[in-house]
Formats: sequence, C-alpha cells, structure tokens
Amino acid sequence: MYENNKFNVLNTESIMTNVRNINNKKLRDLINNILLKNYQDDMWVQMLLHGDLNYHNVLASNNKFYIIDWEFTRELTFYHDIINIMFIEAASFNNYLLLNEFFTWTI
Repeated sequence: MYENNKFNVLNTESIMTNVRNINNKKLRDLINNILLKNYQDDMWVQMLLHGDLNYHNVLASNNKFYIIDWEFTRELTFYHDIINIMFIEAASFNNYLLLNEFFTWTI
C-alpha cells in the first residue's frame, strides 16, 4: 500500500492476497477470474467504511434506513461494503445472482 494524493491505494495483487483467504471455493474462483481477467493492472482506492455492511446491519422504519453496528469501521477498499453484501448473499444463501450481475454488467 502507498499513499497517492490523499487516498491510500492497493494494487490488484494486494487484493488477490486477501481473496486467497476466502473459504468458499466457488466464490474465491469467481473473484479470482474477474480480477485477473479485467482488473489486473488497476489500483484500488481505500477510504473509511462500515466494514461489515450486510442485511443484518440495516434497519428500516417509515421509509428510512439506518445502518448500525459500526465497530468494524476502518480504512478499506472503496467497494468493500457493497461487495460484502453480495458476498454474504452468495455465501449464506448460495445465491450468486448479485455477484454475477454486478461483475458482468455492461452499459
């Protein structure tokens, strides 16, 4: 990791190191294939994020949403929280639709 302007950034190899620790082989292979195929030379901006955003940490009331449980807040790669929601869906419910749609979406 190095500092670039005001944001810390990681290269794809740093991200791949974390991906190797995912226990779910199908999920790990999907991420590896996507990163290696499309993002091998990219740099990934880090910023302060929730760290554990998933459906358990979102409350809804009167058409308002509240995010709770901020104890894992730290500097993470900019996409961490939104991707975490998709990973939880895939790992917990064996539903890979969100991940597949997100990574294969084109304009």
